[in-house]
Amino acid sequence: MQLSIYFRRFNEWLSVHQKKVLIALNIIGAYFLISKIYDIYWLTEDSFISFRVVDNAINGYGLRWNINERVQVYTHPLWLLYLTSIHFFIKNIYVTALVGTALALLAFFWIAYRSFNKIKLIILAALFVNSYSFLEYASSGLETSLNYTFLIYFFAIYIYSFHKVDGAKKSLLLSIAFGLANAGLVLNRMDNVIFIFFPTVIWLLERVRNRKSFPLLFGFILGTSPFFIWSAFSFFYYGYVFPNSYYAKTMVDFQNVRLDWCLNYYRYAADRDVFLLIAQIAAIIAVFLTRSSKKIYIPLLSGFLLQPYYVYSVGADYFGGRWLTSSFLIAVLIIAQLLPKWKRVRNIRVLTAITIIGIMGFNLNYSKIWSKNPFIDPLTGTVIQKYGGTIDERFSLGGFTKISNCLGTGICYQFHPLYGSAKEYAQKNPPYLVAYAVGVFGYAAGPTLHIIDAQGLGDAFLARTPGAAVHPGHYPRHVPDGYPTGDTSKFTPEQKTLYQEVVLLTKADLFDKERLELLKSKLLLKYRTPRL
Repeated sequence: MQLSIYFRRFNEWLSVHQKKVLIALNIIGAYFLISKIYDIYWLTEDSFISFRVVDNAINGYGLRWNINERVQVYTHPLWLLYLTSIHFFIKNIYVTALVGTALALLAFFWIAYRSFNKIKLIILAALFVNSYSFLEYASSGLETSLNYTFLIYFFAIYIYSFHKVDGAKKSLLLSIAFGLANAGLVLNRMDNVIFIFFPTVIWLLERVRNRKSFPLLFGFILGTSPFFIWSAFSFFYYGYVFPNSYYAKTMVDFQNVRLDWCLNYYRYAADRDVFLLIAQIAAIIAVFLTRSSKKIYIPLLSGFLLQPYYVYSVGADYFGGRWLTSSFLIAVLIIAQLLPKWKRVRNIRVLTAITIIGIMGFNLNYSKIWSKNPFIDPLTGTVIQKYGGTIDERFSLGGFTKISNCLGTGICYQFHPLYGSAKEYAQKNPPYLVAYAVGVFGYAAGPTLHIIDAQGLGDAFLARTPGAAVHPGHYPRHVPDGYPTGDTSKFTPEQKTLYQEVVLLTKADLFDKERLELLKSKLLLKYRTPRL
């Protein structure tokens, strides 16, 4: 009886102070989201591959990984150029990555604040904090934080553009902004196309129906122009439009392991971060239960269906959960947009419960994940292949790149064994090195050591040779005899042709006549790169 009285009084208090409670719930949600991202902040080994390019660019060597050749080792031109502009002023790669991530996430929160009301923001925060992978890859030194920003930017413009927009000038600016969102996502990661292709097609078809749509289509094309400008630059500078990793991850004989790796990738998510999958299912249900606007939201679901095929086609990845964060973000945005249409969700009591349950759910999930490293045997210290090679990569370098260490105790990535061995090896001034783990090692070795990446990510020739399906994500190559020294006497005719093409495109002077002739032949489809 006494309890019911207190509950009724609390209920009355909530009703009277509804606006204040909404603001408080938003602050609580934002606090938990930001504090956990700060707590989890780390840099992955792969991010140092891009960091070496950033360092070389600032020091006048150009956008190169090895300074004597032009190879696009990075998959995220926008993120790399963004970091390079920050690093020009800061000159400390850890702080550069931290500032770059912080600014990208601030932009993300600002777009969320401007695009969603307080009720929707509460739902967003409550759902975001329940995905460990979403928080984990909000940092990592990779492009994911900027990806989050452009995805929410794309979503906001896409939804808004289906509402009545007054004025030709405003419609034109909206079309340019939508084009920029498309360009930004593809330049940040080319595989983002699986999420934006169908929504963009629907958006364009809606405009084509209008006879006065030409200015809007022109605005869209103008907005996407950065992508075409970069593609032209990449073709001229590197000799290829696609990043080198595209070839390194598709020129692989997967045999019978691809399906197993794909299933293990999703099994990791189901076991370690089930909210990645639950959110997608909930978003699909929400879209099909809504009585209106189905045609707007159904195209946004297409990425959920295309992504499993994409994961399968590239043989999955060893970064557990990383590729599912984009689909999770889109799913949460859809849920936050549609759920408040159910009147009961707008009730302040329900919103309070959502916030409390969201925080409790995260803390339970968080304690489960961080109780121990599931990929290391506690007795023997040996690696456990629990999900067929898909792991929580943060356990490998996370301890060396935490904010509390790097900006507090000073124990940072420089104390990693690979960093020390690279410094020691570079002092011997060797002509080259064949290596497999090239992130931290390559960055620490400095610009003068020529590293032959045996997995092909940093080597244009090896990327176009068959890779072995040994481990998801990275595929080792056979380095032909004589290749490190440029001796092609033991090469097959096809290998010699490929080698000559790669050397001409990546090492010759940019305006070399023979190189320009080869680029012209490739552009006119008169020449095709030989397949080995």
